[in-house]
Amino acid sequence: MYQNDTPVIKNGMISIFMLLFFPLAILMILIRLVSHRNLRFHKYIDSKYIGKLLLVLFVIFSFSYFIQLAGDNKPLFSVYLACILLLLVPGIALRIRAGNQLKRLSDSYVRYRNLVHVEKITSIDSLAEMTLQRPAVVTNDLLRMINLGLFKDCFIDPHSRTLVFENAAWSPRQMSGAAAEFSSKVEVHVIGSTGSLGGWQVSSPDQAFKAEKPAPPPAPKTVECPGCGSRTVLQPSEVSACEYCGSAMAYPQN
Repeated sequence: MYQNDTPVIKNGMISIFMLLFFPLAILMILIRLVSHRNLRFHKYIDSKYIGKLLLVLFVIFSFSYFIQLAGDNKPLFSVYLACILLLLVPGIALRIRAGNQLKRLSDSYVRYRNLVHVEKITSIDSLAEMTLQRPAVVTNDLLRMINLGLFKDCFIDPHSRTLVFENAAWSPRQMSGAAAEFSSKVEVHVIGSTGSLGGWQVSSPDQAFKAEKPAPPPAPKTVECPGCGSRTVLQPSEVSACEYCGSAMAYPQN
């Protein structure tokens, strides 16, 4: 379950054990990968870190190889070729994968906001079906969006498995059972002061909303990155990744 953006085992701890006891560091990486299987942002962090770790190891082995090559010892080129295949190529591939993972995650956040705010879908299972993700992955994505402020004044109800908004008027499509029945009942509006039945009008919630004057379109806003503090101008409903630290930024709703 998502709690924050900090990995289960921090990068520094793995790096230390990589120098002191290599097999234990490998075990820590495997534990971290398994723990992050349903956390897409943490998977991005894992790909980025492991790719960087492999590239650093390749630089160290390359330096050692060329030092020996310049000396009396002549190491086999096949050893250096193995380093390229096992360290350099996977390291570059993982860094590219990390960038793609972050972009897909940002696109998913835009998709979630559209499904929830526009299509009024708040069921975790329905969101999972429409985004082709496991329900556990969708739950963690929504928890992170709530933590970042991309969804405000809401929480995930573990019993109904829905995203519940506080102090918000929702259509019957978002509710079930008694809540939907209550929401679908007619509203009574005073249109006169006679006090008789002729002075009252019964209308549906949809008719009441149609009578409201549409709000003016929102303007672009400058958003501060929650990770590094840099500022970026975002368009309405836009979700973007910080170009400096990769943190997700979204156009504020309020």
